[in-house]
Amino acid sequence: MSIVIACITALSGFAGVCIGGLLTHRLALKREGLSEQRALRTELSLRTAKSLVAALSNPEPDDSVWEALNDILMIGTDDEVQAVLEFFAERKRTGSMDLSPVLELVRANLRESLQLSPSPLPAGAQLVVPERRTRSES
Repeated sequence: MSIVIACITALSGFAGVCIGGLLTHRLALKREGLSEQRALRTELSLRTAKSLVAALSNPEPDDSVWEALNDILMIGTDDEVQAVLEFFAERKRTGSMDLSPVLELVRANLRESLQLSPSPLPAGAQLVVPERRTRSES
C-alpha cells in the first residue's frame, strides 16, 4: 500500500513539474511576443514622429509624410487612426493641412510606450503641410 502511495505522490509531483514547466514556457513565449510587438510599435512610432517633425522644417515635404500617415492607418492606435481620418476629412472639407493633432497623439503614445513622463508639444510647433506643387507650378 505504501508503494502505491509513493508512486502516486511521485507521479503527481512529476505531473506538477511538467504542467508548471509547460505553463511557464507558454507565458514566456507570450511575454516575448508582446515585447516584440511593443518594440516594433515603438520603432514605427519613432519613425512616424520623425517624418512628421521633419515636415515642420521642410516647405515641400516628401512622400515620407504620406507614408507616415499610411503607417498610422495600418498599425496605429485607435486614437491615432481616428486623428488621421479626421485630418483627411478636414483636408477634404476645408483644404487644411494641419497635422498637429496627429503629431501630438503619436508623440504622446511614443512617450508612454517608452515610459517617459507626458510632455505637451512645444508651443508654436504646429505642423501644417503645404499642398504639393505640380511640375507646371514650379
